[in-house]
Parts: sequence; C-alpha cells; structure tokens
Amino acid sequence: MKISFAKIGKTPIEFEETLRGCRLKGSLLKISRHEVELDSTLEGEVEMICDRCAEEYLQRVESPLKLTLSEVAVEGRNDLDIMEFPDGMIDIASIIESEINAMTAEYHYCPVCSERDEAQELEF
Repeated sequence: MKISFAKIGKTPIEFEETLRGCRLKGSLLKISRHEVELDSTLEGEVEMICDRCAEEYLQRVESPLKLTLSEVAVEGRNDLDIMEFPDGMIDIASIIESEINAMTAEYHYCPVCSERDEAQELEF
C-alpha cells in the first residue's frame, strides 16, 4: 500500500497492511510541511533462524512502532526513527519489510537453545 504525503492532513488516516506474516496497523498524521508521524503496532510471526543450531522457528512479534516519515532528505538530524520517502509516496510494505529485516538481523536463539545452559562447542 502506498499513500501520498499530499493526502495526509491534520486528521489521522488509518491504515492496515499485512506482509510476510506481520500486520502493521495504525495511523498517519501530518506534523509539519514535509513530515508525517506514523503511530502503529506491528504484530504477527516472523521466521527466524537460530544462531546456535541453525533451525528455523517462528517468533511472535507484538510491538508499538512510532516513526517520523519525511518526503525530503533529512540532514543534520541524527535520529534513527526517521524514514525518508523522497518520491512523495509512503510505502507501508517497505516499512514492514524494514522492521522484519531489522529483527532478523539481530542475534537469536530458538526456544530449545535458549533453555540450554551449556557452552556452545567451537571447532577451529
């Protein structure tokens, strides 16, 4: 789903989109000439790979997500909660994809390995 920055005003616009087993549901609200606030919740199940045993497993996700979306390049602000959409179109699917990629890039243990106390054997 893509939404034009021009369509968003001071009245929140509700949205809902599902991608790769996760649903992002929330609202968009214009906060300045070129910025929109996304206030939402990401929930669903994300496919993860255990960093210990390499088994795939599903991780339940339910977390709030607040971002500032900008249609112009943001310079001089060191804020990780800003996403730029220079074409003037907010792409909800790319926001979901970005959040899933951030989650899967972290270090994870599956439920079985997270219960183990023994040290992992390393071979050199």
